[in-house]
Amino acid sequence: MHQEPSSAIMLQSTPPKRNVLLGLPIELRLELYSHLSSFTLLQLSLATSFL
Repeated sequence: MHQEPSSAIMLQSTPPKRNVLLGLPIELRLELYSHLSSFTLLQLSLATSFL
């Protein structure tokens, strides 16, 4: 029986080409960050070295 790979697996195996957040204007990023909890900001900072 042939099974197609799930799209979630395919997405995980493809690395992102660029950081979408860094493509946004700084004013918009700061507005987005202001709505995040401290814990979420910590998680975000650990997830990427570009911030």
